Amino acid sequence: VDATDAGSIESAGCIVFPGVGRFGECMEFLNQSGLAEPLKKYILAGRPFFGICVGFQVMFERSEESPGVGGLGVFSGTVNSPSSMGLQKRASDSTYRCTQRNGFGDH
Repeated sequence: VDATDAGSIESAGCIVFPGVGRFGECMEFLNQSGLAEPLKKYILAGRPFFGICVGFQVMFERSEESPGVGGLGVFSGTVNSPSSMGLQKRASDSTYRCTQRNGFGDH
């Protein structure tokens, strides 16, 4: 079932929140659609929730990806960008790899 309003979140037995996109755009959608607070309430109640990618990231207070945009704040802290953690994007695909300066080699 797609959650389209607060009632559908409140009545959900569990929520799987996949994420494709950017932190700021995701939070903008959740806020504008009125789903941010019901989702936060659902999670804080300890109900079954599985966030994937940005669906997990929005549970934090903020993200380096979207400065000035607040997340749900379920967890304190900031989601770091891969580059700030010493990861470099590979030109051949959309994955990141560790650099030597962090003690990890290209194996």
